[in-house]
Amino acid sequence: MSNIAPVYNLFSCPHCDVVLNPGNGPIIKMRGRLEAERFSVVTDVFLPSGLGVYGRLTADHVTLHEGAKIQFSCPKCNALLSETEEDELAQVQMMDPEGRKYLVSFNKRYGKRSTFVIDPQARVVEREFGDDAEDFRGSIDKKLNFFGS
Repeated sequence: MSNIAPVYNLFSCPHCDVVLNPGNGPIIKMRGRLEAERFSVVTDVFLPSGLGVYGRLTADHVTLHEGAKIQFSCPKCNALLSETEEDELAQVQMMDPEGRKYLVSFNKRYGKRSTFVIDPQARVVEREFGDDAEDFRGSIDKKLNFFGS
């Protein structure tokens, strides 16, 4: 067994730059808001930091059902991690172990699996993950081509 610790990507808020996976660890911490006609709950949401690895952990009193939409926000500055609440994808900054910077977009629907790694300068998707990526590819392409890039 190796004594070398794994190196993870470093994720941060695109608004205030707070690190979302402290200690460069395997878990990303964000705030999540779930709303329905008769309730609203805000809780910490923990996601795996591995690209293409899916799953979510929330507080014991929160049960997520397939298709529930989570509004992700920064645990420090409370800014939404998407341009609007209607957006289907949230977005955070990522720096890989070699120091390269990217944007990472991922779906906000529980049970959907799609992640996009975007080069912010070239405005292109470098990698995509998840069985549902094709369903969300159109909204990513639309955002990347908004200014005619």
